[in-house]
Amino acid sequence: MKIIKVLFLFIGLFFNSGIVTAQLNIMKVGEQTEKKDSIIPYDSLTNITEGNFKSQVGQTWYYYGTKMNREKGIGHFFYTKIKKKKDTDYFEEVYNSVYKQVMKRGYKGTDLDSVANRYYYVNRILESEKSLFDDEVQIYIFELIMKDAPYEKLYYRYGKGNPLSFINVGYFEKLKERYIGKSLYAFQTYSTFSKLKTDEEVVVPKGTKFVCKDIAIREDWRPFIVLLEHSVYKDLYAKINEDEVNDIIGLETEQQYQTRLKKEAVLVRKYGRTNADLIIKNQIRIGWTKAMCLEAWGEPESVNVTKGSYGNHEQWVYHQGSSYLYFENGILRTIQDY
Repeated sequence: MKIIKVLFLFIGLFFNSGIVTAQLNIMKVGEQTEKKDSIIPYDSLTNITEGNFKSQVGQTWYYYGTKMNREKGIGHFFYTKIKKKKDTDYFEEVYNSVYKQVMKRGYKGTDLDSVANRYYYVNRILESEKSLFDDEVQIYIFELIMKDAPYEKLYYRYGKGNPLSFINVGYFEKLKERYIGKSLYAFQTYSTFSKLKTDEEVVVPKGTKFVCKDIAIREDWRPFIVLLEHSVYKDLYAKINEDEVNDIIGLETEQQYQTRLKKEAVLVRKYGRTNADLIIKNQIRIGWTKAMCLEAWGEPESVNVTKGSYGNHEQWVYHQGSSYLYFENGILRTIQDY
């Protein structure tokens, strides 16, 4: 696993693993840019997502490239020119204007070193037509301005729903502020984390307490990781789901941990230890009441009710129609999964 070089201040490098941690240093746009650098404070607790990418104008992004990009030596296609399609409001990139185009190992693209590990100001987001290969995918073009020399204005093509190899600098700073130096607890019965240098998986028991040493970035579709400190389980990291708020995979904060302990104690008092353990694992069992199923799976997506002389029957629908629970007079009688 390779973790990319993030920033210029206070860099700690683990050479064997490629891990780099650093404090982000936000630089100003140079005089050559056409738009004044007026950074908009980032108010989201997630990175750039399908749901919020349109609100990214005015933000600072960092381009890291994926592991596949590194292996090929090329980045995604960046363009220097766009044009408006005739008789439409759509924009499209000019295909012969690929920035620093190279061919390596049979692949064409922008030379990775010319665009990676750089900061970009998001100047505009322009709508293009739908993808030629999938008419359900809407295409957008990001107008980006390099925030250091050579201060190029570039255009990046984005298909809605596809992963982006960019990081919102404000989000990264929020992660560091939220987690560094804080206690984190493994909340699954057996939680699995990975070693920094080897990626070897290590299983730790529920309740294991770690301290977050730092937040780092790696060249991966899920780039953010938490570097963990523990007296026994050394040099481990956990992944962050950047699309969710406060979602370190397999770990929870001190507040979440204490809240969960209180909830578990309530479940044990109400339903007994065996049933409480199943509920905590989001598992259900025939013979449970509706209240117990709600504790384990939450509210159903829909409920179908049949009433007759033989009593009340209910069908609860979960997981977009792939799971069904059937109740007779309030008691779970059948579980159906597809």
